[in-house]
Amino acid sequence: MPLKESALDSRETTISLWSRRVMEACWLLALAMIPVYFSLLSDRHFEPDKAVALRSIVMILGGAWIINWLERGQVFRSWPRWRDWWRSPLVAPAIVYVGVFFFTTLTSVLVFTSFFGGYNRLQGFYTNFSYVVVFGAMLAHVRRREQLERIITVIIATTLPTLGYGWVQYQRSDPLPWAGDTAARVASSMGNSIFVAAYLILTLPFMFYRLITSVMATKRAESEATNSVGLDAAWFVTLGLIPLGQLSLLYATLKLGALLQAPLLGIGHWWIFPMSVIVVGSTLPLISWVTSTRSRSDWRLYLPGGLILLYMLSLVLGGYLTADQCQGTISETCYNLDMATAKRASDFRTWFLLAMAAYFGFYGLVLALPRRSEAAAHAIVQWLSAAIYAGLSLFTIVIIFFTQSRGPQIGMFVSIFVFFTLFLLQGLRSTSFKRIFGAALSAWVVLALAGAAFLVVLNTDSSSFSGLRQSNRYISRLGNLLETDGGTGLVRVLIWRGDEHTQGAVGLALSDPLRTVIGWGPESMFVAYNPFYPPRLANYESRGASPDRSHQALLDELVTKGAIGLFSHLFLFGSFLIIMLRLLCIPRLINLGLTSLLMLGIGIFFAVFLKSLALGLIAGSVGLLVVGLATWLGYAKPLEASLSFTWQLLIITVLSAVAANFVENLFGIPIVSSLLYTWVIMAVGILAGAHAGAYQLGTKPVVVAAPVVEEAAESTPAKAGTKRQAAQNARRTPAGRGRTSSGVTGAAPARILYAVVVPIVLLLVWFLNLDNIFADMRYLQGKQFIDQGQGLDQHLLGFAAIQDAVEHAPNEDLYFLMYGRALMTLATDLSIEQNKLVSENQNAAIAQVLNSRPRPDAELADLPDAEYSVAGLQTVARDFLTKFGPLQVLDYARLALEEAQRLNPQNKDHPANLGRLHSSWFRNTEQSDPEGARMHLDAAIEAYKQAHTVAPQDVELTGQWAMLYLYRQEYDTAIAELTKATTLDPLWSLNFIRLGEAYRRKGDLPNAALAFANALALDPRALSSSGLVDVAELPAERTARVQATFASMQSDPAVFDSFLTGFERAIASKPGDMSYRQIYTQVLSDSQRYDAGLTQVQLALAEMDKMGAADPTFNTTYADTRTAFEKLVSFFQSQLGQSKP
Repeated sequence: MPLKESALDSRETTISLWSRRVMEACWLLALAMIPVYFSLLSDRHFEPDKAVALRSIVMILGGAWIINWLERGQVFRSWPRWRDWWRSPLVAPAIVYVGVFFFTTLTSVLVFTSFFGGYNRLQGFYTNFSYVVVFGAMLAHVRRREQLERIITVIIATTLPTLGYGWVQYQRSDPLPWAGDTAARVASSMGNSIFVAAYLILTLPFMFYRLITSVMATKRAESEATNSVGLDAAWFVTLGLIPLGQLSLLYATLKLGALLQAPLLGIGHWWIFPMSVIVVGSTLPLISWVTSTRSRSDWRLYLPGGLILLYMLSLVLGGYLTADQCQGTISETCYNLDMATAKRASDFRTWFLLAMAAYFGFYGLVLALPRRSEAAAHAIVQWLSAAIYAGLSLFTIVIIFFTQSRGPQIGMFVSIFVFFTLFLLQGLRSTSFKRIFGAALSAWVVLALAGAAFLVVLNTDSSSFSGLRQSNRYISRLGNLLETDGGTGLVRVLIWRGDEHTQGAVGLALSDPLRTVIGWGPESMFVAYNPFYPPRLANYESRGASPDRSHQALLDELVTKGAIGLFSHLFLFGSFLIIMLRLLCIPRLINLGLTSLLMLGIGIFFAVFLKSLALGLIAGSVGLLVVGLATWLGYAKPLEASLSFTWQLLIITVLSAVAANFVENLFGIPIVSSLLYTWVIMAVGILAGAHAGAYQLGTKPVVVAAPVVEEAAESTPAKAGTKRQAAQNARRTPAGRGRTSSGVTGAAPARILYAVVVPIVLLLVWFLNLDNIFADMRYLQGKQFIDQGQGLDQHLLGFAAIQDAVEHAPNEDLYFLMYGRALMTLATDLSIEQNKLVSENQNAAIAQVLNSRPRPDAELADLPDAEYSVAGLQTVARDFLTKFGPLQVLDYARLALEEAQRLNPQNKDHPANLGRLHSSWFRNTEQSDPEGARMHLDAAIEAYKQAHTVAPQDVELTGQWAMLYLYRQEYDTAIAELTKATTLDPLWSLNFIRLGEAYRRKGDLPNAALAFANALALDPRALSSSGLVDVAELPAERTARVQATFASMQSDPAVFDSFLTGFERAIASKPGDMSYRQIYTQVLSDSQRYDAGLTQVQLALAEMDKMGAADPTFNTTYADTRTAFEKLVSFFQSQLGQSKP
């Protein structure tokens, strides 16, 4: 039977009704807010801020759910039967998913991080459980088709700001000065082009759904429509004003946020953008024909308008719309008109006015227009709706192409194929238009095959469509879908399979039998991956960084949650696939056969593409187990009757969206927006089946006889045998409107709890969510003062901000790392200021503090509590100057770094940073305190040894560690470690420089020359570049070291000849790189090898003539270089005593 509100639902109390409304508002707000929201005031900007926003919303949703559950249970003595819910579609897989996630969190190598999430993503158990709470709340409380359509409306409408901002970026009109080129690959509100495309492919099928339903509605409108075309058109325009107002308001807020600069120490305008997203989100449900049927006195129409007015009033009263231009030190809210993109943002008031005009226009028309009947809209209006959805679909596809993200594009192609293939097949099977659907299906198959052939040829034949490739960068990008020998394709393969030295994520997953089963823990890959890091990867990604994801969701499941995690993941998606195919009346054997083939395909993917038969067997076995369990749970049981075509269309929509996400995740990273939408879309699919009558979600709750019922019924009890009195009593019972009296005594105990639930939820929202973001805002401010500030005062402000961040997030190791940096900076400042006071004022007390040694019992708690304000700055500065010497502050920095290491002992950066601290301390005290300096050298070597143990494949850390042995004159140890490092990564020139330096200091000049030549062959600039060769080297020593290297190489002609071969090899590898030739000729000139220099210059000019003939623009670009070479010819000839020809 179709899903209906039970008799229990009709006896709604005010509290249960409002709790359900709060729940629905929460999941709609989450859908509207998460894809759009980001923060410019936090350090992370995007994913963690979205996760925190979601968790806060879900915390409120969970509180409302608890209140609703208690209210219904206490008032009606009605409690859900969990056994029946367990048997409801997809509930068991969802519970298993949560259980496995929680178990693997408890067994993680980083339990705290696995629960709350890593710093960069916050995708731990807490966030993932939030998705499931939304899923469960929707299954339990979506009871009307209107609610489903409202969800779909919000899904589609929320894409508008994302698409619009993507278009703004493509047009190079972005008011925000992002570091990357967002015009080349739009990133919109996600901060990453892959992420925004991964989100958009989930929404595209719903646009197709509304497009088709609008076309279908035109026929029904012709026979059912009772409204005039003029009235329907007027309401159509009225509803169209809402998205205009939404986009204008968000764009205006974005421009305002770009210009707005808070006071130097303030973050007081943090609320402006998130509140604009919330206000806009509140208007999304109004984009519905239901709006045109509501009474003018219905408060639900005007609540969004009231929020808009309140928001605008807050902006005006706060002075944010009328601030002055920033001048010098920022002491109050102002506009930064010196920003590079200021001109693009300066017209924000115009956009605010446009938004207000749209909203006022909407409400004016709502009040003026006659109400519509609930009949379908006129056919002409339906055709207009279809045209809009068609245009929106095309625009979405265009923006996806503008992202140039290949994984999402593959997902999009799969989604489009699945949608239209199933749509046409089901139309052929279920409707009377078999000839039309048959012809369309034939055409679609031909078109799909042609498109597939085009992609295959484009990706397998590099010479095909050459003109199209050159003229269109998006087509060129499509031709690299299978790229594995360069770019991001190679990066992924290296992360997955490793190189000749390690096995990457595959090796990590199989390295420990227990961890193969239970994984290393959610969010733990960042540290667990270190021993399996392929050294070759460092040449394509940021050197020293460790991947926190493998860019392959199934492999991530195996790494972080083991075989049981992969099982829970496939159990969820496999069961969903079986249920959806069942709802489409796909025969049981075909249903199970297709799902089994998918599971076996996953196993083959692991075995063949990832080259791991073991993982292939695990994945294949787990997949077949999933099919068996889903069958046992009855998910493949045939339906008694087929669903209506409209419901089938919705099933096809959700199946296509989930298919897009599943395929995209084979090449990417699940993000907050895509995970939230995937769970919501799966809930929509399950609810569609229930509404269509295919099954029941749970059963009617067990109602236990209550000793006390509604007051109205209790006050006038029915008398036996009197029908009139029974009827009167029935009328007195408020069941008609669905509300009981608020004075139900049976609910009194639970309602006492409500007063506890609400404040607890609000406190949890702050301490578990918003406090995290506040700390990150302080962290960003502190980092800016430390990195960009000048002098003790500004660095103290940075210290105060970081101290505040640490207090709010005491378990975040990254904040303690910055705490250590702040203290190291203060140590330098204090040394300067205290020396100045001693020299100018002969201050003996300050001199004593300046020369004091660190206290052995020092603790971070001894540091003064620095108030983050200009007023408290002088007090803190005085405390530091009179009580803390530079060495003591440096020792506090050590304690901060050690605390960071204690919080995350498997993070290689923490011992490495301790090593750098001790290295610097060693060199700066080597003359004044030789014995203490020696202890710091030993501590530095030991710290680097710990880092090397954690990350043995990190050749840069190995190189820094090995150079410290030179100060002990342990040359052989240094040479041995550096030789290993150059073997692991023969493309990293800096380690060849270090190896050459070790040989040089040992006195082995021939081997030193060979090592230096290897470095120069990789990069002719390596010897004189600003790379950190020696962490203990003082800045003044660097130039002397380079000069000593050249002098030692020139001391023996044979050694120098060997040394120079490095330049020759570099030029041979890149003959067209004129900078290589310039460096080489300069070295030859400095070493007075004029004949060789003349030969090289002549060869360079000949190469330039050759390149100029092939490319006319070359001569213009390198005109100055040619002039320089021609001058060198004259110089060398004059030195050789030759006349110019």
